[in-house]
Amino acid sequence: MRLLAQLFACGGDEEIGPLAREGFLRMCHLLHDDLKLPIEEVRRILATGMLSITLSALDYPRPSDDIIEYLVSGQSTGASQ
Repeated sequence: MRLLAQLFACGGDEEIGPLAREGFLRMCHLLHDDLKLPIEEVRRILATGMLSITLSALDYPRPSDDIIEYLVSGQSTGASQ
């Protein structure tokens, strides 16, 4: 996941950027066009993936703060409500 985050961070690079954007667009079309997922589901999947990449890059220990645990698992611990 960290390698993927680095690839996205290089989006402005003139050589790596076009490859990263092309790969991301291909993934979007695979999910929506080939797998026939609704666009809202594609957005949810990609957003969850980006969140996972960010949290991985930040190297949060588990268990962590209640909010981080919710972001990771989608399950509320009840302490943050």
